[in-house]
Amino acid sequence: MIPAQLDGLGLSNEDLQDHIAYDPGVDEALVSWGDALGASSLRGVYSRLLSDLNRADNDPTVVPAISDRRVIPGNVGLDAEELAARIKQYHHPYHDALGGLVHDAVAKNGCCRLLSIHSFTPTWRGQQRDLEVGLLHARPPSFVDQCCDLLRGAGYRAAINEPYDGALPGDCMDRHGVGKHPHLLIEIRNDLLQDAGWRFEFVGFLEKINEMMGNEDGR
Repeated sequence: MIPAQLDGLGLSNEDLQDHIAYDPGVDEALVSWGDALGASSLRGVYSRLLSDLNRADNDPTVVPAISDRRVIPGNVGLDAEELAARIKQYHHPYHDALGGLVHDAVAKNGCCRLLSIHSFTPTWRGQQRDLEVGLLHARPPSFVDQCCDLLRGAGYRAAINEPYDGALPGDCMDRHGVGKHPHLLIEIRNDLLQDAGWRFEFVGFLEKINEMMGNEDGR
């Protein structure tokens, strides 16, 4: 979502429905998977073009002026005060809320596991991506290898720290998980994640991944 007063940041409706604005399939996954796992869930309400929640608030791309070779007119030329206001309004509330959920989970259960769901495009810069599921972690403990083996054994094309590197300073897992709680960021190809049947089949593997996270420190 982008507030009406920002006029879509100057982008077309087509751009605003594309992956540059949000992660297709994630909202639908959270609705069903959170309940299935018995987990608290939190999602970003606003478009990541306003402020990317998976970046540090001082990262130069936290308010992107360009995304996937497309200029974001409403983000071009923002001064320091405007950037700070954007981050305060759209970035900080999410991380404050997540920090509160983590605190409450530890207070109630004595521990917390963080599972972050994202999606990626089937093609990138004209190249087809065969990968289906990526498991991202800054310092992959053994449970990540076990999760990858589980998925590959079931026929999924899975890999560790693909299609992106799991070590991104200041990202969501770095901020809330690294050195604190077992955590894992899962990237799923968005043509799959948008398929309700695929999501239904995959939730059983998420339950096993959650168990594996609980069997090891994983911080």
